[in-house]
Amino acid sequence: MEASIAQTHARLEGLTRQPTPPKPHGASLLQCVDAGSAYCPCYLAELGECLECSILRGENTCRCRWPGICVLSHHAWQGGTGTRRQSVRAPIVDRRTLQEDLEIVSIRTTPKLAGELRLPGSFVFVRGDAAAFFDAPMAVLHASPEQGTVTFAYAVLGPKTQRLLRCGEHLWLRGPYWNGITGHRHIEGVRGQACLVVAGGTAQSLAPNVVRSLLRHGNRVTVVLGRPGALFCSPFLPAGSQRLDVVKMHFPDDLASLGRLMRQRAPRLLFCGGGELLRGMVSSLASTLPAPPALAWANGHRMCCGEGVCGACLSANQGQPVRRCKALFDA
Repeated sequence: MEASIAQTHARLEGLTRQPTPPKPHGASLLQCVDAGSAYCPCYLAELGECLECSILRGENTCRCRWPGICVLSHHAWQGGTGTRRQSVRAPIVDRRTLQEDLEIVSIRTTPKLAGELRLPGSFVFVRGDAAAFFDAPMAVLHASPEQGTVTFAYAVLGPKTQRLLRCGEHLWLRGPYWNGITGHRHIEGVRGQACLVVAGGTAQSLAPNVVRSLLRHGNRVTVVLGRPGALFCSPFLPAGSQRLDVVKMHFPDDLASLGRLMRQRAPRLLFCGGGELLRGMVSSLASTLPAPPALAWANGHRMCCGEGVCGACLSANQGQPVRRCKALFDA
């Protein structure tokens, strides 16, 4: 298990060290968050739309970034089919209601899966005893390989989460997925610097894994938790680190205080775990700094299937449609 986790960490960290090749003619060459992992090749390779392998996309020239494996060879060895993430029925070990419409749920899973879900941007799909189209993406708030548990928080907003609220003692779980943030390369590439994490709303679930990664790389991290709303991620932040400070504010009332804090800390990286409104406020403040930091934020694109198949997360990049649940982007 430890070897598998170490390989996954090395794969994401290696993104910061790979040289960028000259821009080719034709379709853009994108990096896939799953490339080189146990879940590569995937459905897109099977359908001739692999983000990494130009040969599988029907081109005559190989121009991949070598993600650690030859996707083309693995695709042939698997008989032309992709690797499947399976939904498993997992018992609920704890659930707590913080507010009328906000619940934190912990479920039992394998130590291997829990270990894979400690990476920045990790999320899973969950549903109760309902049809598969009730799958809802949930950012991982905490994952413990030692206890074999995964914890997530959700707000009751629509049919999927209403059904989840009424589930019994088990959930269906599908994962792991890692592209819940934009700016992986910034987070994995910063070393020994001041970093600022601003989080609020349900997207604050992403903060603990991001903070843990930044601390592991020797950074000093300041976390700003913003109200209104419950600040539920505090107990899941790494404890006992002298390189971690936690500040609580109320937005938008404390924007001036946040601006002063930014100027004081002069962060090299700024991560925003929140909705579009919070991200817009934070980005505007960051742009006024003498040395604006690299930005990363919660991936706000709609996640529906997680495999790049359904098209819900499609957006345009240089005139080409891009599947944001799979493609790695810098903010």
